[in-house]
Amino acid sequence: IRKQTDPKPGDIVAFLYDNSSTTLKRYQPKKDAIWLCPENDSLDPIVIKGEDRAKLTIQGIAIKVIKDLK
Repeated sequence: IRKQTDPKPGDIVAFLYDNSSTTLKRYQPKKDAIWLCPENDSLDPIVIKGEDRAKLTIQGIAIKVIKDLK
């Protein structure tokens, strides 16, 4: 994760929501909402609208994946 706070549409971004939950999702800004889209097709996107957008903090942009999670 590269520390950066200005992602482009389609970037995979680490987001902190409401100072409690972190997620790694593809960033898709829309006119009235921010869509956080998972790479896993079986999961639904997280849609952040209105004043909830202020609870979203961009922590950085994913630039490389090295796998071995367990």
